Amino acid sequence: MMRHSSRLALLPVTALALNGCIAAALPALAGGAILNSGGSGSSSTERTTANPVDKSSPLERGIAPSAVDAELGAHPALNEGFASFAQFAREKVTSVKIDRDERSAMLLNPGMLDGERARCNDLPPAVLIDLDDGDEAFALHDAYLSAPRLGSDLEGLRDSGIIVGWVSATNIDHIGAIRYALSQSGLDPAGNDQLLLMKHPDERKQTRREEFGKSHCIIAIAGDRLVDFDELFLFLINSDAAKPLEALVGDGWFITPLALTKQ
Repeated sequence: MMRHSSRLALLPVTALALNGCIAAALPALAGGAILNSGGSGSSSTERTTANPVDKSSPLERGIAPSAVDAELGAHPALNEGFASFAQFAREKVTSVKIDRDERSAMLLNPGMLDGERARCNDLPPAVLIDLDDGDEAFALHDAYLSAPRLGSDLEGLRDSGIIVGWVSATNIDHIGAIRYALSQSGLDPAGNDQLLLMKHPDERKQTRREEFGKSHCIIAIAGDRLVDFDELFLFLINSDAAKPLEALVGDGWFITPLALTKQ
């Protein structure tokens, strides 16, 4: 499923020059080293090699996002699917009051890689599910199959007062087709869920997630790779400082299969 194949190179922080939206979205880390996607527009800098020691955790080893996804996805304690995602969300709203002090699944300062989460600030609880297959936007078909039991799990979340949101890199022009897919598959038969689609070609899913997070307390996010939780995994991983983010997997971040597949 994971098709992200960008080659990542380790760069010293003092030599890094990020441009455009990346620089605006991800503050520079103080000390250590970060990984840069090395795409067009990146500055030429002297590159160093990663620590070859095989440590216990994929994030700590500072490996590429696609490989991290593969390791986390293969780990039974971290890949429990939609059942754990739904159970976590239900327990969140029934065991605690969603108030100003409650923390969401959105990072407060993504570029700091400290794992600190944004506050809910009395916002209504919500969950967010990524529809895309790896780095490919949701494919439009005539009929769809939903992940087993996901429809009933989502209905239970709605009954608990949780708002369900769906995010995709698909352009908003296809909103009708996605509404049909969610309805036909039984995932959103009433058509009342929130859809986070791209309004223009250069918009990012991170922007839509952040907008949703301003009006909702996103208590859980489901996706098939780490980038579905925060775009920082596209651009940087600090081999030492990224370890705190592992605590979010299974505790707000859930690696899941695709919610919808072609029938």
